[in-house]
Amino acid sequence: MVIRVSKWWETLAGDDGQGVSEYAVLLVLLVLIVITTVHMMGTEAQQVINKVNSAFGTGGHGGDN
Repeated sequence: MVIRVSKWWETLAGDDGQGVSEYAVLLVLLVLIVITTVHMMGTEAQQVINKVNSAFGTGGHGGDN
């Protein structure tokens, strides 16, 4: 496994191996990382909002208490 990754990295680092497909793979990986990070932050933000709402006793009624 480590040998495969090291050979893959050498391919990316060499002048011959930097084709469109390698850039596409890197772009897809970066997009997946960004989507996952934004999704996780959104979930955490929603939890904080819910805690604040319950602390004020709104309970999701939009402050109609």
